[in-house]
Amino acid sequence: MVFTFSIVVALVGPTTAALSGDFVEPHVFKSSNGALDLLMIAKPMAVPSISFTPPSGSVIHPTGWVYEVCLRTTASGNQCPAGSKTASPYGGVRLALRGGDTLKIRLVNRLPKLDPDKLTHSGDAGGANLWRNPTNLHTHGLRVPARAPTHADPTFGDYIFVQIYNSTNGIPEPQASHGHGSFVKDTTHPPAHFGFTRTCTGLRSISSRPASQGIISVGEAGDYAHDEASKAPFPDKFVRHLILKDMQVLTAGNIQFHKGSMTVTKSVVNGEVLNQEDPARVPLRDSLFGWSGIPGH
Repeated sequence: MVFTFSIVVALVGPTTAALSGDFVEPHVFKSSNGALDLLMIAKPMAVPSISFTPPSGSVIHPTGWVYEVCLRTTASGNQCPAGSKTASPYGGVRLALRGGDTLKIRLVNRLPKLDPDKLTHSGDAGGANLWRNPTNLHTHGLRVPARAPTHADPTFGDYIFVQIYNSTNGIPEPQASHGHGSFVKDTTHPPAHFGFTRTCTGLRSISSRPASQGIISVGEAGDYAHDEASKAPFPDKFVRHLILKDMQVLTAGNIQFHKGSMTVTKSVVNGEVLNQEDPARVPLRDSLFGWSGIPGH
């Protein structure tokens, strides 16, 4: 098994990676007139910034999961346009909001189905659909309600039990423990840096591995950070944004996967990415998440 750790700060567009040593800000989508209305498509994509060379064979760029993002005003239905109006970097994007803005996201799932024998919790109660690779979207740190829909208000709040399915992966089996749908977030919030990511029960490890995530910034750093001596707002020109991600890339062979009390041996190919991380090999924990507002000079 080969472990690959990546700090991704150099992806700025759909296919462009900066040279080693350069620092490039994540692609930014800014609110306008009090709103930011986006189309986000969860999809697989080869990661150009990560290279893996197996013991025998050519260089492989492992496949990670990204959010392809564009403004709803530029989208055609559930399709983002080609070119600079769309961003889908493995490192993620930054959503720049102001206090009182409304953030609207239309989330589409185009993720591939998975091998159920390679998913630890697929046999657990409520896990029958994990191999269909459901996704969702929720925030870290924002003060928004974790609200399920009601008859009076059929929209979702920041509700982690929402599950969005890719229809090509089959019709999901009814599961009493989860709902599915899309949602709208209404963001009225003090300034700070926050994050968004996906987390589905049983696939939680994936959210810190090849999955989609990004930064949400409300206001500017100077709105809440000040120079100790002069008390002046911290200059925005000294702020840098980092997104940290990791993935475990495998070499060809047989791997044992644990499914409750059972152990299943499955073959993997060179460059295959582990769907659920081995906790003994992962230095990047959820407490770091992968977003920051970092001052630099």
